[in-house]
Amino acid sequence: MTFGKFALSLGATLALVASSAHAAAVSYTIDASQSSLVLGGSLITYPLTEQQPGSLVASYSGALSGDLTGGTLTFSGGNTIVGAIHPLGPFNPVSGNTGTDVYGFNASTFIQAALYNIQLDFVGGTVQNGVVPSTLDIGFIEDGNGDGVGGYRSNLGSGDLTGSQLNLTNLPASLTTNGNIETVIIPIFSDNPVESNNTPIGSLTLTGQIVATRVIPEPGTLVLASVGGAFVALTYWRRRRA
Repeated sequence: MTFGKFALSLGATLALVASSAHAAAVSYTIDASQSSLVLGGSLITYPLTEQQPGSLVASYSGALSGDLTGGTLTFSGGNTIVGAIHPLGPFNPVSGNTGTDVYGFNASTFIQAALYNIQLDFVGGTVQNGVVPSTLDIGFIEDGNGDGVGGYRSNLGSGDLTGSQLNLTNLPASLTTNGNIETVIIPIFSDNPVESNNTPIGSLTLTGQIVATRVIPEPGTLVLASVGGAFVALTYWRRRRA
């Protein structure tokens, strides 16, 4: 092996090590005990109220996935953030899909509604420690398979929850490491407009936080083996030159 070729090979190996140290596809498990979102807002100027005590609060579980580069976690979809079936359900009106109610609310005395099978996604945006995650795009996973994902029913009609909105929180996110456990805490305030026949009639808000963790893996054995092999080759080349 000539020195020029060896230097190129070693340089490529070290570049691989540097890249693996600064960029990685990562996955987190959502901690349902710390992740919850409160439903709020209003319809036709009437504020949402509970059908039962606690029916506007839901915990969330699932998984997050993104790309972590230099302390910046970037999302581009493919996350599964699932609202827990509420133990107080089913909520009124009790008809149709009632087995997966997540929220139940009233608006004044003449509107009753339930949101069921709620699944969210971080469609895009970034999260950094100590920075307000204002670029985070929060979307509803839609009922693409006819399985009732992201639906609502009310005494005024039923349908699907669709679309996405930027995160409007003014609270900073947290991305920290303790030992080999990395924790991401993402504050959420999502304001979702509600329309009837293309006319705005109010909005539904989700406020709270999503907390998720991952175990940081040990350095890749393949990369370490490549570096080790490169230095063994260097030692061998030097001995032949001596």
